[in-house]
Amino acid sequence: MVTVPNKSAAFDYDEFMFEVLDRFLPLATLLSFFTPTFRITYRMVSEKETRVRESMQMMGLNQAAYWISWFIYYMFFNLMISGSCTFILSYYLLKFTQW
Repeated sequence: MVTVPNKSAAFDYDEFMFEVLDRFLPLATLLSFFTPTFRITYRMVSEKETRVRESMQMMGLNQAAYWISWFIYYMFFNLMISGSCTFILSYYLLKFTQW
């Protein structure tokens, strides 16, 4: 095997990118996922208090239908958050980076 150096574009030092985003980007990404975490916790506790699941099971709800509904509901919210984070990062912050 032989290692051959490839030509690459010139490197520009971007003070904003390295100083501000280095500290802010991980925190902003983490904070964006707090809302679904609190929401799922609140919904689970609320459901436990009202015993909705047990009532629906007495009316004939299948276990698979119950868990699939939770999965689809929160997958939709997490996809919205992940998609918006990806859009913001790729369109505004990482303009010169390939996918």
